[in-house]
Amino acid sequence: MPDNSGEPERMMKRVFFWILMTALCLLPACGTDTASVPLVPESQQVSESVGQLVISALPSEEDVPEEPPAEETPPEEVPEPADPAKDVVDTILSSMSLEEKVGQMLLIGCPADGAETVLETYPLGGYIFFSHHFAGKDAAAVREMTASIQAASRIPLLMAVDEEGGSVTRVSRHASLRAERFRSPRELYESGGMTAVEADVREKSAFLLDLGLNVNLGPVCDLSNDPDDFIYPRAFAADPAVVSDYVRRTVTIMEEAQMGSVLKHFPGYGGSADTHVGVVVDPRTQSEIIDSAILPFVSGTEAGADGVMVCHMILEHFDAERPASLSPAIYSLLRESLGDDVVVMTDDLDMGGITDYTDGATASVSAVQAGCDLILSSDYATHYTALLNAVQDGVIAQSRIEESVRRILLWKYELGLFA
Repeated sequence: MPDNSGEPERMMKRVFFWILMTALCLLPACGTDTASVPLVPESQQVSESVGQLVISALPSEEDVPEEPPAEETPPEEVPEPADPAKDVVDTILSSMSLEEKVGQMLLIGCPADGAETVLETYPLGGYIFFSHHFAGKDAAAVREMTASIQAASRIPLLMAVDEEGGSVTRVSRHASLRAERFRSPRELYESGGMTAVEADVREKSAFLLDLGLNVNLGPVCDLSNDPDDFIYPRAFAADPAVVSDYVRRTVTIMEEAQMGSVLKHFPGYGGSADTHVGVVVDPRTQSEIIDSAILPFVSGTEAGADGVMVCHMILEHFDAERPASLSPAIYSLLRESLGDDVVVMTDDLDMGGITDYTDGATASVSAVQAGCDLILSSDYATHYTALLNAVQDGVIAQSRIEESVRRILLWKYELGLFA
């Protein structure tokens, strides 16, 4: 019979074994948060650890020194676009003698005979033509005359005329050239409005250009609504806004046709007397001139007018001592109001408003010293000699002459005279 005396002891050993095994199985979980147990393979854990080391080895944002701002690269200089007008004018100006430069500043009443011969001695800037130049000529004869004169000058000439319409018609008064005189702008406006005025400007510009004339001394910018005013028959209206609109439209059409325009008579006659016959003093205040009278001139230059003619009145609230055409104060007002590009000319220095005030030689020198670019007169010898002597004697700087000549040459370029 088997001996069972040791069975209880063996049973106790088995129980102890299973308790021990159970404890060993549970031991790794003791005191550990199951959420922290890695759920990825060891190899990945190692890789992530290396990545963390690399990241931790990088400097933090606070540790990274600020890089100095990159120096700004200056923009490349863009060459100025070519200016053919400037190039042409610079070339011509550099080739001119002092005598030629002085001559360019004279717009002279064309001699009845020998105009070509005069140009051999006096290299003038241009001629102005009057009624007698066209008397008895048909269009072909006028074209022959102007072409012959133009061909006699090394530098193309301004060929100017007063063809305002109405009372001032140097060309169309001759039936051999036009069946009827051009009507005054005021009359055209009253009968046909601005449409009639614009059509007239187009026809007039084409008519004059066909005859070899490239400058029409107009439009008239003076304000007047009083039939007793000297300027009334030639003035468009009294309202500055109405006249400004007329001037703007007229200049625009003339510019499109390459017909030279000259705004006159700065700063505006208003109700003043006629300076053709003597000295005239204008009592208007500076405010009346600046706020009203010069507005049509401003409109004209904004539209591209080429020239401005200065009158001979003495404006006592600007310069009580000198006619406007000889006054630095008036030229200063003009440049401030109308800009530096426009060619500024005197009215005819042979008029009583100047001859009763001073002699011709003094007048032309004073006008240039005051700021004038172009002298109007028929006495070319006196004014040419006076200006040339003034430059040679240092009374007028040659740079001052060149300033005016540059404006005149640019005007000629814009008229297509250097084509």
